[in-house]
Amino acid sequence: MTRSETFETGEGNVDKIFIDRITELKDEFNSLVPVMKNNLLSLPFITQKMKDVRDATLDERINHYRLYRIQDQINWYSRKAEFNRNLSNQYFWLLIISQALAIIASVYIIVQPKTNFNFVGLFTTIAASLLTWIQVKKYNELNTAYSTTNIELVKARDTMSTILDENAFAKFVLDAENAVSREHTTWLAQRR
Repeated sequence: MTRSETFETGEGNVDKIFIDRITELKDEFNSLVPVMKNNLLSLPFITQKMKDVRDATLDERINHYRLYRIQDQINWYSRKAEFNRNLSNQYFWLLIISQALAIIASVYIIVQPKTNFNFVGLFTTIAASLLTWIQVKKYNELNTAYSTTNIELVKARDTMSTILDENAFAKFVLDAENAVSREHTTWLAQRR
């Protein structure tokens, strides 16, 4: 669509290169195919909209890329960063509360040694479980990764006005996609 690196050649050849690349990605991430909706798997690889954008002027392609790729990704990464930041904060405060309750339960046992109520074990187990959950889910790391990518994309969006020719646009697209790709690679590495 954007005529960036690898896809700047003639129309027929570009279609084949793109379809081959999609096939490579499908093979690389074959484990995702079973969880994808069947109606998505039956869609054409190259839509008329993609062809129309590819045939558009440079300014129209730049605006399309800004709105439907860069801004869309900024919105997505911003939401994901905020979501993970909120979860991190919520679990952190639950952890603090459970630790405080464990301390209060300990003090109560010291003050009332003959009591039948001993909740220290319960609250420390809850605290340990919350700490483990926070570490396993990596909310802070995800917030940082999503925020960093979001900042890179905002910077990219704000520099789009300096694109004056096809070569500059092709380089810009490559740089912007690399920013997203870095985050995807980090995410995949954490999941494996």
